[in-house]
Amino acid sequence: MESAATDTVKHKKARAAREGFDARAMSPAKALRVALGKAADNALGLALTVSTVEQTRVPQAEVAKVLAGPGLTCLVEDDRGRRGTMQLDFSALGAVIEMQTIGRVSDRSVAERRLTRTDAALSAPFLDEVFATFEAGASELPDGDSWQGYRFGAMAEDIHSLTLALEAEEYHHFRIGLALGEPQRAGMCQLLLPVVGPPPAEADKRGAAAKGGADLSPVVMGAPVALQAILARHSISLEKALSLQPGDQLMIPGGGGMVLRLEAPGGHLVSEGRLGQVNGMRAVRLRGHARRAEPGPPPRAPSRQSDLVARRSLRHLRQRGMARPTGLCRFIKPSRNWNRSLK
Repeated sequence: MESAATDTVKHKKARAAREGFDARAMSPAKALRVALGKAADNALGLALTVSTVEQTRVPQAEVAKVLAGPGLTCLVEDDRGRRGTMQLDFSALGAVIEMQTIGRVSDRSVAERRLTRTDAALSAPFLDEVFATFEAGASELPDGDSWQGYRFGAMAEDIHSLTLALEAEEYHHFRIGLALGEPQRAGMCQLLLPVVGPPPAEADKRGAAAKGGADLSPVVMGAPVALQAILARHSISLEKALSLQPGDQLMIPGGGGMVLRLEAPGGHLVSEGRLGQVNGMRAVRLRGHARRAEPGPPPRAPSRQSDLVARRSLRHLRQRGMARPTGLCRFIKPSRNWNRSLK
């Protein structure tokens, strides 16, 4: 009896020590495990347990193969333009939807079906909560910038269009086994986030600064620039804007309805173009770079005869009490009739 009690105490101490070690040894896989459980409880009231987490790296060419299984595949992105993807199989997706519709996870099997945007809309709050919790848990990691800022973006129509949107060379791949609800329904979740390179060393920064601005040209030329194609600008009152209904028409001012302007932020004209179609899609045909206004000819200096006429005119007006000296005055050459009357 005493031996059994001693073993129980030892097990409790070992478990407490192991939990303390796990709490200190935070990793992306553990942060994701915690985030899924907390997000399911906070957003859905769903009891979710992570059974397994596998973390690997996959190149961009193998993304389609990794996501070939059935399920809801969504594009996730951050405010810096980085994109990843998250996939819920039908079992996990069914649990998320059932918690929002009937308030519990049923014990019936989930059949594959055609997915709609409604499925993505019902899953979006849960996914956003997962990423917000994951971001907070992984913020202290050495590569914490790799896991920051991601949120639900849009539902992927197919794997081909998704792979076109994923442009990174390599991705972190998390394959997570789930147990959902009281029936402990088994599900699967996959997450792919782009691999972010380590920040440059301080020595490299100082070396680049010492070399001058020549090394900045690739960075500047590769920086993203947002351009707007402006077909027309139409000013209407707020009252009219609020009264617009589907089907109302607004007349485009100007003669050429297909002519547009390509503008940079701030309204700077980059080029002019013309609206058209290519392969059934809207396209813009550029006409060339915008030309700056040519400076006009410099004003001609007044001739000696003009100065003489101007002085006579000023003297004549002063004699009549019609003008007072106000410092530097500039007169326009009077007409021929007035010039004769002053002689």
